[in-house]
Amino acid sequence: MVDLTLGGDRVYELAVTEAGLVVGHGQTASGLEHAFSWTVAEGIVDLTPDDRVSYPLDFNEAGQVIGIRGTWSGEQHGFSWTAAGGRVDLTLGGYYSEVRDLNEAGQVVGLGLTAGFDWRGFLWSAADGMNDLGSGVRPVVINEVGQVIGTRYDMSTGVTHAFLWSATEGMVDFGTLGGVESFPQDVNDAGQVIGESYTASGEVHAFSWTATGGMVDLTLGGSRSRAVAVTNEGQVIGHSYTAGDAAYHAFSWTAAGGMLDLTPGALYSEVVGDVNGAGQVIGRAYQAGSGEDHGFSWTLAGGMVDFGPNSQVTDLNEAGQVVGYRSEEGVGPVPFSWTAAGGIVDLPLGGWTGHRLHLSETGLIAGTDMVEGAPHAVLYRISGSGGGGGGGGEDAETLITDLAAYIDGLDLTRGLTRSSLNRLDRVLKALEADKKNSTKKVCHELDQLLRLVSGRAFMRNLTPGEEAELVDRIVAIQAVIGC
Repeated sequence: MVDLTLGGDRVYELAVTEAGLVVGHGQTASGLEHAFSWTVAEGIVDLTPDDRVSYPLDFNEAGQVIGIRGTWSGEQHGFSWTAAGGRVDLTLGGYYSEVRDLNEAGQVVGLGLTAGFDWRGFLWSAADGMNDLGSGVRPVVINEVGQVIGTRYDMSTGVTHAFLWSATEGMVDFGTLGGVESFPQDVNDAGQVIGESYTASGEVHAFSWTATGGMVDLTLGGSRSRAVAVTNEGQVIGHSYTAGDAAYHAFSWTAAGGMLDLTPGALYSEVVGDVNGAGQVIGRAYQAGSGEDHGFSWTLAGGMVDFGPNSQVTDLNEAGQVVGYRSEEGVGPVPFSWTAAGGIVDLPLGGWTGHRLHLSETGLIAGTDMVEGAPHAVLYRISGSGGGGGGGGEDAETLITDLAAYIDGLDLTRGLTRSSLNRLDRVLKALEADKKNSTKKVCHELDQLLRLVSGRAFMRNLTPGEEAELVDRIVAIQAVIGC
């Protein structure tokens, strides 16, 4: 486990990329809340050290972070940050701007005020600079091919419609499902858009839109439905009232298969949270009258997996690993990881702190733990998970011995090799002593080892892959010991 802090007592919401970049915000030593990034090579970096406040909103796998910052003069600006280029203010000249989304190519969408107090949408990239998308435009999402969805407000009619924008086609207005207004939610890389629209009768229904098929009404027969996410394969997930508004159920929809109620006839009301490329859906269900939340995972082949009463799920990856919180027989809430093959593995984090667990595609979990009475950001990996969860079967001594052999085989200076192996020897001695006591000394020695291998002198002698392997091995030992 790795403790992340900007020097203050608290660290808040976290997310982690496949490459191990951690993004979050926390208190500085002076008590200000600032956005930060962390990597093994660079450690923790305050993204806006001179600002009053800042928060990260999103990031890509290249390490680009977008967020909002509050200046000491009272303005709010959207920003983009990279390790190479630092922070770039994204503003249209007014005192207020915000960013909404970015893609892997580094394109960022947002909106802001001009110096003349006109609200306008924008598309920005380091290569092309600022592109004004027009007055009354509020971008929501940009996909990997540069298509932007959002809403456009027509001041002459007072009506808001969903749109899709691209560099080649310009702005395409979707219209509605017969009602007055429409609002987009997500877009996949094929240009399929999901969202909500008023119907002619005044109900609000989910929709799926494509350039060839137009707008399709998605409902389980009730007066209200909502689309949550769409995969690149065209699967839409959401939730809807059933006929007569008898219940609120999660649904999955495809053009080929139509609407599928994930729990037909059940007493549960459901809200879906996310879906991966394999069609695995996670969400929350609750039974009418009991008030108990049930986190779940659903697949077409395997059906519903219920994680029990008073549970919730917060993230999943493409390997099918799920993380969340649960209670069992009055114990908890306890953070957990789950896979179909390995089942539930409880995580040694400090209980329910109100912050989401985030999961990378390699199985690295970012969350919070209580350190000296305050929540701190931590990284955790289940031993032997390889991105798929499940507890590894090796003991700590074996993992430490294997790590020593791995370090000995690296192309390091003699001094660095000796320092790290000496530290491992102290870990083994502390572990032997702690068989009769607590694990505090062992965990302290492992923390010192992690700091040693994360130092600049160590990293200058390693490839990025070797850096990641070293950290993974140390985190795996910490997990087995229960640090």
